[in-house]
Amino acid sequence: MIRRWFLLIPIGLVATVVALQLTSAARSVSKSVSAAASAADSTTTKQKPLIGFSQIGAESSWRIANTRSLKAAAESAGFQLLIDDANQQQALQIEALDRFILQKVDLLVFSPIVESGWHDVLLRAYRANIPVIVFDRSIEKKDFELVSAVISADFLKEGEWATKCLFDSLPIAANRRHRIIELRGTTGSSAANLRHEGFLKVLKSRNDIDVVTSVDGDFKESLGKELIVEFLRPQKSSSLKIDGVFAHNDSMALGAITALEQNGYRPGRDVKVSSVDGIADALKAILAGKLLCSAECSPMLGPIVMETARKILQGEPYAKSIIANETLFDSSNAAKFLKTNRY
Repeated sequence: MIRRWFLLIPIGLVATVVALQLTSAARSVSKSVSAAASAADSTTTKQKPLIGFSQIGAESSWRIANTRSLKAAAESAGFQLLIDDANQQQALQIEALDRFILQKVDLLVFSPIVESGWHDVLLRAYRANIPVIVFDRSIEKKDFELVSAVISADFLKEGEWATKCLFDSLPIAANRRHRIIELRGTTGSSAANLRHEGFLKVLKSRNDIDVVTSVDGDFKESLGKELIVEFLRPQKSSSLKIDGVFAHNDSMALGAITALEQNGYRPGRDVKVSSVDGIADALKAILAGKLLCSAECSPMLGPIVMETARKILQGEPYAKSIIANETLFDSSNAAKFLKTNRY
């Protein structure tokens, strides 16, 4: 009996030790699995490219659609997109770009509010080995060597198209002169500079047109309206009658149309109006006979920007300079495009 009693003790102890060993092993395996899963998650997060995007602002429906386009394209491409709205201030854009550089993003994308003043921040990005895509508007050509790609519209051609459309509606007649107002975009921006250049180029073909005023409307509908109202004040009226308005974007043109109507004019009849962009409200104004035409400048640049970003990050060949394809919208095609217009 004594021997049996001594035999029972080791068996119990062995069972206990085995159980403890099995429990410890299970915990060790569990920890290993958790650590591996955590490492996998961390690797997945690090592998998702991080893009810093500095947007000019949200001054128009065009700009809002432009931001939506880039967000959708980034998501579709599997990029993580950090967005900063500069509220149309260059200083805030530069601050955002510097912040993205410190965050060590994989790539920078920005639409420059003006052409000049970017050299220093672009040099900082270049020295940090962070590629940069400039899109929509452009920068000074001397800084092109600091960026990977420039994607933009043909602003010069847009200015020429919209101006020619306007001038063609003003008949050439003996002893008749036409008075025109130009509503320019943000001073110093590539869009405003080149559309104005296109305007002046076509203006040279007519010697019966007087530019009454050329004023900065900052691409805003509210300013387009305000500037026309100011011009049409009663004390300035009769001797300052106008025949046409060329606006550098649809938002300012729509503001001008509202101002004209509120002051007793019939846009499209008494005063001809042309513009640039091709937004849905402009196409509706064309169909209503209030706007002559709008030179297309599509905000839907997201896919081409993100495809270029993908090629850059993966080391594939890509185009360093891309000009978007565009057309002129007028009464002949506005209805057709309005059916598919997403902005």
